[in-house]
Amino acid sequence: MKISELYQEEPGGSFTNDDKEYDLNKVLQDVDDYPKVLFFTKDLRWVLKYDRPDKERVEKANLNSPILVTYYEDKFVVIDGLHRLAKAVKEKEKHIIGKVVPYEILDNDEIIESSFQVK
Repeated sequence: MKISELYQEEPGGSFTNDDKEYDLNKVLQDVDDYPKVLFFTKDLRWVLKYDRPDKERVEKANLNSPILVTYYEDKFVVIDGLHRLAKAVKEKEKHIIGKVVPYEILDNDEIIESSFQVK
């Protein structure tokens, strides 16, 4: 089953990494055919120090839907799936399903704000 069948954001959904904004639904589509991999939750839990996941969303999180991870500055960074990661940590899961998003995908799916307006 494709990731886009399990999970989609609302139109306009985005995320920020390194002060750049990315179109989440485009990234989800672009990694649909990428293989799923298992990540050790202990290697990703550091991300939770920098954000506070909503408790209700953590409870509703579907651990069958892969998180999206990229490699940035010598470590794996969660770019989508914070609530799923929090649930996996809470439930003491050793692994979480994810997909690695290469930077080439992120470069293609960056949201570039136009510096001019067409009248």
